[in-house]
Amino acid sequence: NIAEYRLRVLLNNPVKTFNPGTILIHEGEVHQELFLICTGIIEQIQEGSDLTVMLSAGSIVGDISAMHAMPAIATYRTHCFVRCLCIPGDLYMEFIVQNNLYANFEHLQDYWNFLRTTWIFGDLVNLASLTRIAQSIEKIPLQNGDTMDPQEAGVLYLVQEGELQRISRGEVKEVHGPGDVFGEENVLMTLCDEYTLKANQNALVCKIPAPMVSDIPIVRWKLLELAERRQGRTGI
Repeated sequence: NIAEYRLRVLLNNPVKTFNPGTILIHEGEVHQELFLICTGIIEQIQEGSDLTVMLSAGSIVGDISAMHAMPAIATYRTHCFVRCLCIPGDLYMEFIVQNNLYANFEHLQDYWNFLRTTWIFGDLVNLASLTRIAQSIEKIPLQNGDTMDPQEAGVLYLVQEGELQRISRGEVKEVHGPGDVFGEENVLMTLCDEYTLKANQNALVCKIPAPMVSDIPIVRWKLLELAERRQGRTGI
C-alpha cells in the first residue's frame, strides 16, 4: 500500500478540460506530461495500424514516453469533452522509483501495451481492469504441430504470438493469430461445435480466468458477438 501523502504528490497536479478533437500528444513527439483520464474518452491512433484504441476514465496516456523523454508511439486525440489530471513525467518517474514500483511497472507495461492492441481489450477497458487481467495471465507455449483442447470451463484464451488452426469435423475452420481470442463459450456458458487447436508455427497463448473479463461490459458484448458469428458459421 502507498501512503496517502505520497499519492497527494500526484493528485495535487492540475485537472484540465479539453475540447473534442484536441490532440494531446502527436506520434513521434517528445512531451513532458502524461494524462490520467478522469472523464471522457481519448483515441489512440498509430500510423500504419487500422486499429483505433479508445481509452476511458482511469486510463493513463503517454506515461512511458513522458517518463523517459522518448518520442510518443501514437497520437492521442480527445473523442469528446475530456477532463484529465496532468502529471509531469519526471514527477511520475520519481513516484514510481521511490515507491519501489518500477520492476512491476515495467512488467505490467508489456502486458498493457499488448492488451490495448487487441480487438477484445482495445476499447474502453480501463487501466485497473487491464492490470487485473495482466496479473492473472498464465502463458502456454506451443511448438509447431502441438495441439490443445481449448474447452476448459471458466477460461478465455488470447493468442500473443504465432498462429493456431481451429479444426472442427476434420476441417480447418479458422486461423487464430496474434490478438485473436477463443474459448468464449467457456466464459459465456454457450454451446459451440467441438474443436481443437493446432499450432502451425511456434505460438504463445495467454490463458485468462473468466472472472477477470466476464464483468467488463464491452468485453462481454464482444464475446457474445464473436460467439454468435462462430455459431452461425458452424450452423449451431
